Amino acid sequence: MFKIISEEPNLLAIQGSGSLSILDYKDVMPKIEKYIQGNKEANFVIDVRDVSGITTEAIIEDFKFSHKYCGKFGRIAIIGKKSWMDSLIEMSSKLSKAEIKHFLPKDEFMAFDWAKGIGE
Repeated sequence: MFKIISEEPNLLAIQGSGSLSILDYKDVMPKIEKYIQGNKEANFVIDVRDVSGITTEAIIEDFKFSHKYCGKFGRIAIIGKKSWMDSLIEMSSKLSKAEIKHFLPKDEFMAFDWAKGIGE
């Protein structure tokens, strides 16, 4: 499941948990689309530390959605365990012009600041 945990003019923070399915994506995507359409550049924090898995259909839906809005993404901070993050970020970076950066759960506050462009 996905949950919007913070919505600011220059940042949308989303938390995922459990095993993510296409239904989870279809539930949250209208909220994300509304945010993207209301902002010149869309910055995100995506917290996946509690995600235990993701279905193939959900991955395909994520790629289709990302492709549709790839020119609108600014910074995407991904919070999660390192083991599978590098592959995800490398693949996503090839499909988007966004700056994508991984943060460990202990660096959550740094992830939010980076996504907002604070402290550079």
